[in-house]
Amino acid sequence: MFNFITVDALQVVWTSQNPTCGMNNGTIALSVISGFPPYIFNWSNGSNTQNQTGLSAGSYDCFVTDGMGCMFPINVVLSNATSFSLLESHTDAACANANGAIDLSPMGGTAPFTFQWNTGATTEDLNNIVAGIYSVTVTDANLCAISESISINNTNGPVIYPFINNEICGAGNGSISIYAANGTAPYTYLWSNGGTDSTISSLSWGNYTVTVTDQLLCQGFANIAVYDSNLIAVSPTVQPINCGTHGNISVNATGGVLPYTYLWNTGETTATLQNVSLGNYTVTVSDAGTCVLVVPINAQFYFYTYITSVIPNCSSNGSLTAGVFGGTPPFTYLWSNGDTNATAANLQPGSYSVTVTDSAGCSTTGIQFYQPPATI
Repeated sequence: MFNFITVDALQVVWTSQNPTCGMNNGTIALSVISGFPPYIFNWSNGSNTQNQTGLSAGSYDCFVTDGMGCMFPINVVLSNATSFSLLESHTDAACANANGAIDLSPMGGTAPFTFQWNTGATTEDLNNIVAGIYSVTVTDANLCAISESISINNTNGPVIYPFINNEICGAGNGSISIYAANGTAPYTYLWSNGGTDSTISSLSWGNYTVTVTDQLLCQGFANIAVYDSNLIAVSPTVQPINCGTHGNISVNATGGVLPYTYLWNTGETTATLQNVSLGNYTVTVSDAGTCVLVVPINAQFYFYTYITSVIPNCSSNGSLTAGVFGGTPPFTYLWSNGDTNATAANLQPGSYSVTVTDSAGCSTTGIQFYQPPATI
């Protein structure tokens, strides 16, 4: 006499927690509710543990395999919690008088908010302040923070007009020149990096502040940003060929200064590697200027099918559905019972196989045993 054990098809559910404020504190927790142990977890980030912590925003895939070889695919997308912005208005101070003001209004985020000024004040607004640069860090209840600098000028003091040359490719070659007007010449200059001329050069990206003082000791202030421009961006594309055993890897470069040159770790010097096997590849992309970007690419070529089942509570007639990872659509299906759709319906207990063929003529086969629950 034989005892038959019915094992429900592998099913996995999950819960997730989005990261907050751009930090790596997101989580994904998996719960296996049916199937046959032990279970294997293969995550797209290389982990093989059931639950994931310390995650940033992004898309995460996991393939869960049970002791019977059944596979259950999962995709979870984490996004950053809603941030907030600051609405700022201010009143400049008259020359040498403490009659300026700053008014802040947080937009979005989660109350309550805290405020920390470079003056030591912890209020939302500042009043009766002299000309100068005021910095504030605002933090909401989720510990998301925004820092901002506000320049309070003298209404009768110098007005500053900046001319900016951004840094290129991280070479420290940015510069700022300023022109002062409306004050009483001659002017003196004091920059946050120690410069004392109207022009500072050899700058990396970042914020630079300048104080311009005229002959009457009236002052003007400016906070000026230098950016890193003309950076190269590279988008890789992996295209499987030969039924998933090999493929082509192409990169598309944008930005920088044309033309681009390419150097792969295989020695190739074109934008495309053809008919390569799976593995790790590196391409170095250089432009006609000084920009260089090294891009690692993990090439995975795959084509396989998985099967999920739907078992009704009060009938022996259920269904099996074939899913596909990889390959080149459209796909055709051929079940062992003759069905040619992705879903084989009205099934009796037994073992069923399906062969999936893609448009390139590549095929993959999956097998699933269908067993409805015993009737009472």
